Amino acid sequence: MFGDLCQSQCGHCLDMSKCQHVNGTCLDGCKPGYISKFCNQSCSDGTYGTNCSMRCGKCRGLGQCNHIDGTCKNGCEIGYSGSKCTEECSGGMFGEGCLSQCGHCAVDLQCHHINGACLNGCKPGYTSQLCNQQCIAGFYGENCNNNCGHCLNETSCHHIDGTCDVECDPGYQTPYCTEECSKGNYGMKCNELCGSCSNISHCSHVDGTCRTGCSSGYRDNLCKKVCDFGSYGSGCNQECSTFCKISRDCHHVTGNCKDGCKSGWQGLDCLEVSKLTVTEKKLTSEFNGILSAFCILLFVNGVVITYFAMKRFRNSKTRQSAVHESNNAQKDCAGEVSNVYINENNRSEYQELGEFSKTETYDTLQDVAHNHDI
Repeated sequence: MFGDLCQSQCGHCLDMSKCQHVNGTCLDGCKPGYISKFCNQSCSDGTYGTNCSMRCGKCRGLGQCNHIDGTCKNGCEIGYSGSKCTEECSGGMFGEGCLSQCGHCAVDLQCHHINGACLNGCKPGYTSQLCNQQCIAGFYGENCNNNCGHCLNETSCHHIDGTCDVECDPGYQTPYCTEECSKGNYGMKCNELCGSCSNISHCSHVDGTCRTGCSSGYRDNLCKKVCDFGSYGSGCNQECSTFCKISRDCHHVTGNCKDGCKSGWQGLDCLEVSKLTVTEKKLTSEFNGILSAFCILLFVNGVVITYFAMKRFRNSKTRQSAVHESNNAQKDCAGEVSNVYINENNRSEYQELGEFSKTETYDTLQDVAHNHDI
């Protein structure tokens, strides 16, 4: 106590024994939370403690804490915690009472203690300022900048790593469905084998279509069907030989006859005339030539022989006719001579007539023979 009749009470002196008994001055200062020389004024303007030298924390309302110990009677502002509201939210929490959980911040779990913003961006698969929203459908990864692969029927992929939630569209490999089937495969899960494409690199990884056509001996878009019976080769445009043992039954690629050739033909494709057949035909031709020549010669000889035989026959008949006529002539002459002899007695005349008759008879026979030949 101090003052008149010691009726005034000392302030909040640090040491009450040191309250000046006349005017009440606290000789050793004030207790925490008070100021003035009499230590009778509470701390104000957001201060507390010894000599009001401490600043209050983030107390709710006007910001004034307990002037002695700094506690916030009405709680803390958003983003702060502790009795004095001097601690920012931590442990992945933010907001009023530090009750809200931070989003998927990139660097650490802690977001801004007041508004929850991720100061260093989001982890892959998340977006927005708070990093609490997954990537929209069709995107994934860091900052949601990556496009999903070819997920089946345009279903979404995993927002973080891009793996397709179901399966891939035909022609793509799991898990991301961004990689095409390996060369030579196509279709769902890349389980189908490409056909006999002319260039296997140009087999469509989606539907197996051979974009540059088929290898020799195959046809259709997938080049899985062999050429139709009777055809072979590139585009199945070549015809098998009709001289195969079974006509036009050849290998779809090479055109070689499957069961050999018909008689008279040789070679894998049965398009060569057999050498044996050629030799046989040559020998047959030579034999036929010789036989024909022989027959012609026989015919000519027969004609010649027949000609001479006929001529001889005709000559023979001619001579016989001539002899016959000669005999007749001689008989006529003899009759005439006899008549002359009878009628003429003169011997000399007889002789002359006889000589004349002989000559004339000879000439007559020659003329008859000549006329007959003619």
